[in-house]
Amino acid sequence: MGLQKLEETLDGWYKKAPQMPESTRKSLAGAFWWIALVLGILQLWGAWALWRLAHYLDPINRAADYVNQYYGYNVVDNSLNFFYYSAILIIVVDAAILLLAAPALKAWKKIGWTLLFYSLLLNVVYGVARMFSDVGGGFGNVLWALVTAAIAGYFLFQVRSFFVKAGGVDLKMDSSSGNKPKTK
Repeated sequence: MGLQKLEETLDGWYKKAPQMPESTRKSLAGAFWWIALVLGILQLWGAWALWRLAHYLDPINRAADYVNQYYGYNVVDNSLNFFYYSAILIIVVDAAILLLAAPALKAWKKIGWTLLFYSLLLNVVYGVARMFSDVGGGFGNVLWALVTAAIAGYFLFQVRSFFVKAGGVDLKMDSSSGNKPKTK
């Protein structure tokens, strides 16, 4: 199933869900660019903080493992591994997607909405990958990723019509309103 087909399928599902009032959806659509910008910056900061913290704690962890081995205790290798580096990479890629989406969302372009959709899918993939992680992995991560994706998807698909040329919305900018689309 292609991403376009997945988007259309999910749009059909979310259209069956209770719909927000038009004014609320329009306000939410107008705020999405701020939300994407703030989340993108926070994710970059979080990736950097996670990188620094893990590299600070890794030598301490190795020293503790050495002491435990010296006294005859079995030690599980908890050093930085593939899942740590892939998590950092996914966070950085997701932050880049959100930061790229912000200006397009501000201009009410469909590509901005599509980038948010890709970010949502990336977070689901990340949740599934976390299931196999040695640290904090398990089924709970997949379940949490699916629940948060369903909730985020609800809000995302509520505003989709404002970014797609449909429903009487012209995606050209109205100079008097600044960042809101003019209606036909």
